[in-house]
Amino acid sequence: MDVLETVETSEWASPIVVVPKANGQIRICGDFRVGLNSQLHVERYPIPSMHELLIKLKEMNIFSRLDYSDAYFQLPTPFGLYRYKRLSFGVSSAPAIFQRYIESILMQIPNCPTFLEDIIVIGASMTVHLKTLELVLAKLQENELSCKIQKCEFYKTEIAYLGQVL
Repeated sequence: MDVLETVETSEWASPIVVVPKANGQIRICGDFRVGLNSQLHVERYPIPSMHELLIKLKEMNIFSRLDYSDAYFQLPTPFGLYRYKRLSFGVSSAPAIFQRYIESILMQIPNCPTFLEDIIVIGASMTVHLKTLELVLAKLQENELSCKIQKCEFYKTEIAYLGQVL
């Protein structure tokens, strides 16, 4: 995914932390609490509330849930030893940056509300659902974003989303 590159010098350095994933693998994250985050102007961007999302899902019958592969690492950044070439977990502005980016690429497509790395494609009928899913997947591919197919679910009449069963 081309996440890191070597640099000769840097004014900043951050320790790493190892975070276990639910599947038993590990995620390497920068521990940005001490240095970087305290110096950043934190990006502000609204993350949708559960209430807003549930309103969009009302009266829908078919659902697909997409899960990004290493979501934040898919966004190239100018940030940065090794220097990150992509958005990193642990940066205080990462959720706002990610939400803004995803909404900007999917904003013209109805029936695909997003909450950070969780996107749900909905439709009142299979025809509408398939058309929306095709548009979403094309936009993700066009923007070089990939999903972890093992964690995606397709064409469900009932689905768990953000802790709710729809």
